[in-house]
Amino acid sequence: FGELHILNLFLHRLPMATRILLSNASQILRRSSTFASYSKPGLKLVFLGAPGAGKGTYASRVAGKFGLNHVSTGDLIRAEIQSRSIFGMELKEKFYDQGRLIPDDVVINMLARHLSISPHKGYILDGFPRTVQQAIALDRITDIDAAILFDLDEEVLLTKLSGRRVCGGCGTTYNVAHVRLQGMDMPPILPKVEGKCDNCNSDLAQRDDDKPETISKRLAIYHQQIQPILNHYDSHNLLHHFVITKSTAQMLPHLETLLHVIERASPRPQAPTQAPSPLPHLGVEPSFLPAQI
Repeated sequence: FGELHILNLFLHRLPMATRILLSNASQILRRSSTFASYSKPGLKLVFLGAPGAGKGTYASRVAGKFGLNHVSTGDLIRAEIQSRSIFGMELKEKFYDQGRLIPDDVVINMLARHLSISPHKGYILDGFPRTVQQAIALDRITDIDAAILFDLDEEVLLTKLSGRRVCGGCGTTYNVAHVRLQGMDMPPILPKVEGKCDNCNSDLAQRDDDKPETISKRLAIYHQQIQPILNHYDSHNLLHHFVITKSTAQMLPHLETLLHVIERASPRPQAPTQAPSPLPHLGVEPSFLPAQI
C-alpha cells in the first residue's frame, strides 16, 4: 500500500499531458493483453461438393458472419493474371492461353502465400482440394478444422446446372431454373431484365460446362476424384456431411449451427507465421485445369 501511495504522489506531480499519455498507454496495453488472452485464430474450413451444389453461395453467406476469408484458388489465379505481374503473365502464356493444366505446386504455393497475409484469420477454401494429392499437399501448409461435403441430389444438380447463367462482363451468376424436385422448392435467381446483368448490363450466357451434354461428364469426373478426398479427411475425423434438402435460405441456419459445433470442438492452435517458400518455376508436371477453377 505504501509503495502504491508513493507512486500516486509521483504521478500527480507529473505534467497533465504526461499523465494523460501514460493513462492512454496503460489502457491500450490492458486492451491488447485482454485481446491476446481471449482471441483465437478463426476456423479453417474446406467446402467440398459437386459442381452446382452451392459451395460458393454458402461460403459467401457464412464467411462474414464467422469472420472468415472466402478463398477460391481460381480467383487467386485469375487475380494474379489480371495484375499483369511477371508471374501472372507466365501463368497466362504457359497455361491459360494454351489450355494446359496448372501445376499443383504452383497453386499450393500461391495459396500458402495468400493465407500468410492474415495468419490468424480463418478461412473457407471453396472447392479446393480437388484431388487427394492436393489434399495431402494442403496438409503441409495448414491445419484444417473441418471438411464439409455439400451433398445435393444429382437430379437436382442437373436441373440447377442447366439453369445457370453467367454475366460475360462481371461474372455474376444467375439461375433461370425453378427446382421442384425431391420435395425441394428452390426458386430461380433471375435478373431484373431478362438476359441482362443487374450490375453491369452485360449479356448473360450459359457456359459450355453447364450444357446438359457436358454436365454428366463433369459429375462423373467429380465422383471419381472426390471419394479419395473424402476418405482422406474421414481418416482424420475431419469430414462432415451437409445434406441439402431445402433452399439455401432454409438450409443456412443449419449450416451455421454446424459451424458453431465445429468451432466449439476445434482447439485451433496458433497459426504459423513463417513465410511460405518461393513460388516454383512453372516447369513441373501440371495437374490443375484453368477451365475448372
